[in-house]
Amino acid sequence: MYTIIKKLFIFARTIILISTIHAAGTDTASTTSTTINMPSPLHFASIETTDSMIPSAPKVSSKSYILVDANSNQLLAEKNSNEILSPASLTKVMTMYIASNAIKNHQISLEDQVFISRHAWEAEGARMFVKQGSKVKLSDIINGIVVASGNDATIALAEHIAGSEESFAEIMNKTANKLGMKNTHFMNATGLP
Repeated sequence: MYTIIKKLFIFARTIILISTIHAAGTDTASTTSTTINMPSPLHFASIETTDSMIPSAPKVSSKSYILVDANSNQLLAEKNSNEILSPASLTKVMTMYIASNAIKNHQISLEDQVFISRHAWEAEGARMFVKQGSKVKLSDIINGIVVASGNDATIALAEHIAGSEESFAEIMNKTANKLGMKNTHFMNATGLP
């Protein structure tokens, strides 16, 4: 993010300097030349940035948000970022993070057949519409979570990994703790109240 901001700043500075030179009275018919020492693209990384170069926080109509530069961990903007709120479907990001690690560590496979329990089938809100008692391929369950935000698929995945949604929530909280998410507590895999 900072790299993009630096490049935009340099570009804007170049345009401003060129505009200033033209406004100062140099014209295209003049035989004299003006030299501008501008950093080459290879020197972008050496340019110092200051807080005054960072634009003001955006107007966002949410109760809470936080924007952090992923490379430097610098806080760029926030609004009520420490307020305790229900994360809703953002909870599924943690669910998918745990599932991705389980796949990577060969604890589960995309070819697994995931049993759809009554609890998963009865899920409210966004759904994949899987049938109770059926078995669905894990790769399809993941698509149901990622594409449809399916609460039924999310619960089925949690049960497949941990045996129950409650046990999966414990895994989510332990993972959050390891990631340094100190003000986070998961109650379930879906984020439903």
